[in-house]
Amino acid sequence: MSDNFRSRILTPILFGLVLFLMVTQGGCRAMFNAKPIPGVPQPEDRIEQIRQLGKEAGNVSKEMQPQYADTLAAIIQNDKDSVMRTEAVLAIAHYPVPKTVEALRFAKKDPVVDVRLAVCSAWKTYGGDEAVLEVIDILGTDSDLDVRHEAIDVLGELKDERAVAALEVPLSDTDPALKYYSVQALQKITGLTMTDAKEWLAYCRERRPETAVAQKDEAAPKEGPALPFLNPKEVLSNFRQPGASE
Repeated sequence: MSDNFRSRILTPILFGLVLFLMVTQGGCRAMFNAKPIPGVPQPEDRIEQIRQLGKEAGNVSKEMQPQYADTLAAIIQNDKDSVMRTEAVLAIAHYPVPKTVEALRFAKKDPVVDVRLAVCSAWKTYGGDEAVLEVIDILGTDSDLDVRHEAIDVLGELKDERAVAALEVPLSDTDPALKYYSVQALQKITGLTMTDAKEWLAYCRERRPETAVAQKDEAAPKEGPALPFLNPKEVLSNFRQPGASE
């Protein structure tokens, strides 16, 4: 089966999923075992639909990719359910369009830790120069230890030398897990096998450009372009703001 044929077949199917997500009026209930309401999609169905959009992103034409990313971005910005926001973050990472960058920058400020953890993973999927800088920013600005651990792990996977200087701060931290993850990441980035945190600290300081170190207390998050909100009367009647209670 040729790629063009697969694209012609799969694009209408995926587009149908997008429309289904956009026009659903019932929203998500907090409990997965709640009694089903006829005509209203169950949370597990919505999760599967969102995941399918991510899995099939490679079969979507370049012309259609921004529209799919717009739909996922609307979920990231507006859905009440943090599970849906998390799934949308992971899915949108497969769409290499400007909307993805904007949405991930928005999501890194989400009040729910799981969503912010997903942002780190999403940048690993998205890759490229922008991903490295954004994860360095997360490492320097997020106060949650789990998120910082994940950011360090992703920097190791991205294997970009620009992350070396940024790892100086977690190496200096009193948290032993931060030091451990930092050593592991630096080994992946550099190919060196040193295991002593103090040796790595000296290594990082030797390669420290002043603008690259993630300063936890001083660095401010980058300001990205503001995401345009979709008309809630048209497509977001089943969403609520991320800051609402779970």
